[in-house]
Amino acid sequence: MNFAFTSPWFLLGLLGLALPVLIHLLTRRQQKRIKFSAVYLLEQAQKRSVRKSKPNRLLLLLLRCLAITFLCLALANPILSSGGLEELLASRPSANVFILDDSYSMAATGDDQSLFRQAAQTASSLIEKMPEGNRYSLVLASQPARMAQDWTGNKSALLKWLKAAQPSHRTIGKR
Repeated sequence: MNFAFTSPWFLLGLLGLALPVLIHLLTRRQQKRIKFSAVYLLEQAQKRSVRKSKPNRLLLLLLRCLAITFLCLALANPILSSGGLEELLASRPSANVFILDDSYSMAATGDDQSLFRQAAQTASSLIEKMPEGNRYSLVLASQPARMAQDWTGNKSALLKWLKAAQPSHRTIGKR
């Protein structure tokens, strides 16, 4: 069982835990000694006040530190897995939707093939790695968006469709 973070640099935010502690230490009230008669009653009142506020201040410090800790951990995006992507994909059957941009701009070429072909090959390689029993659907993103392949468990039909697919003359459009 592996425990990892997808963005471990956010854990450096835990250094920010020093900030509430420093603020707590710096804002402690400095007591001024003033001597005059009948101080006894004032000292008793002050002790009661300090006794009531000290747990509240410590609780507030603890809550601030926990908030910073949970924020840093959430931003670091922890993952608990028993293996790599292939093992995660193979763990149990799932339903997968692939959204493919088939707009005219995807006909542009880069690295000796169109961007659309690169996207289709990426989708094909992911589908090939997935175990039998999964269901697939393919949505084309150009306007109007449409379902190219309804839910199917037939990998070969979907792979065949992706291999033959071409970009359209449609646009993505603004929303």
